[in-house]
This record gives sequence, structure tokens and C-alpha cells, in this order.
Amino acid sequence: MHLIEDVTELEIWPFGLIGADADIAAALLFAVDKRREAELLTWLAHACRNERWVSMSLSHAKNESTPPRGLYDRRPSLIRDTMSHSLLRSVSPVWTRVDWCTLDPTSPELFDLWQTIRRGKGRSGCLGLAAPDAFLNDWTALTSGVIWRNMLALSRQKSIESLDDQIIGAHLSGISASDFVLLVPLDLHPWAGALILGGPERVAWLKSILDEYEYPFPAVPADAVFSRGGRVAL
Repeated sequence: MHLIEDVTELEIWPFGLIGADADIAAALLFAVDKRREAELLTWLAHACRNERWVSMSLSHAKNESTPPRGLYDRRPSLIRDTMSHSLLRSVSPVWTRVDWCTLDPTSPELFDLWQTIRRGKGRSGCLGLAAPDAFLNDWTALTSGVIWRNMLALSRQKSIESLDDQIIGAHLSGISASDFVLLVPLDLHPWAGALILGGPERVAWLKSILDEYEYPFPAVPADAVFSRGGRVAL
């Protein structure tokens, strides 16, 4: 576990954070061998089992008569409560279902969701932790940029990389100024693991929880991860 006091100082950080809090986005870095990533997520889930885990997830279908299945239908043991959901239709036509849920981190389906988030590179959903005083409905607003990125990915526009980076920057800036932290997967090249990002107070809150548990993995500093081509899956 490695504390990064300002993520914008990372050489690999391409996202221009926006707003007054842009220079105080902190993070905890967890880098492990790919074969131990499920073990890492289980350790995080156990250490934070009494905290409120939240997710936002998107699914698609091309036929209105068979709409997209919600996250509860796909991973029932993972869901504690569906806070909100929405059904969107693009011109394509593609139907998109969005689910905002609270999760049971002890579910074995948590790792399946984690892998789905990585494969989508931030366009298929996200995972977070709410601080004790967080208003859960804020999660729906803070993650709306994921919907925008998803819709852009489905469009025929070819030159959207700069816009995509700006949306990511706004999304991460909102998280860093909120009462949530965001769990972002590393991209497996070469390390598996997570970057847990938020404002300094919220990252310190989470670190104080994790410090009560022995960290059972070799320590890997940030420069060792990113100097070998590692990235976050965004």
C-alpha cells in the first residue's frame, strides 16, 4: 500500500483535473502480481466490510422487447440495494440500462464486477466507497460522466480522445471534492491492483481503516509500477 499525496504529480497522469480541488487529489496505490489480484480485493473487502460500497453499472441490449438486464439480475448476491436505475435509448438504436447500487463486499461476485470495470476502462461502470457522512444520492450525480463516455464510445465520432480525457478529469475532480473514494483498477500491464482516489481527508480516512490490518503483499512503489508501462484502466 503506497500513499500518493497528489496524483497529478504522477508522470502517467493524463487527465486534467478541473476546479479548485484539482491539486489535492490523493490516492492509495495497491499493486500486486496478477495471480494475487482476487486475494487483494478480498483483503480490501474484508478490511472495509463495515463501510458502504457503491457501484454504478451499465448494460446494453439492441431489442426493446428484451431490455438490458439490471445489475441485480446479473449479480444478485452482490447487491444490497438498488438506489436508482435508468433506461436510455440511443439513435443506434441501443438500449442502455444504468444501475446505482449499494453492495455486499463479501460477495464472490465482487471480483467479477471488478474485472468488468477494468475491461470497460471506465466506460462500463465504477466502484466506490462512501464516507460515513456521505449522502448516497450524490453518487448518481458524481458518476454521470461514465454515461457520457459510454455513449461516446457507441457513437461514430472518431476524434473523441481529448473530450474523453476531459470527461474523466471532471469525473475524478468531482470525486476528489466529495465524500466518496473511487476504486480504479490497474490495467494489468504489468501489475494488477487498484488506485483508490479521492480528496486527502477521505483517502486518509480509508488509510486509517486499512492500517488496522496487516498488508499481506510485497510493497510496490508507484515509480516501479508506472515506469514499466503500467496505467490505470480509464
